[in-house]
Amino acid sequence: MPGIGPADIVGAIVRHAEIPGSAIGKVHIQEKASLVAVPEALADRVMAKASEVRIRRMAIAMQRA
Repeated sequence: MPGIGPADIVGAIVRHAEIPGSAIGKVHIQEKASLVAVPEALADRVMAKASEVRIRRMAIAMQRA
């Protein structure tokens, strides 16, 4: 998504999964996908909310890497 930055991605995950932003590690933004480091202990929580996560009102697809 053009114009999407790490803060947009982290903010969306933090807001929907209700986890602290400090728990999220590096964010690697690529043209067609982005990778976000989330501790294994919080991964299930993030994935449980994956269908609710939106960035700038756009639904996104999330999967474990």
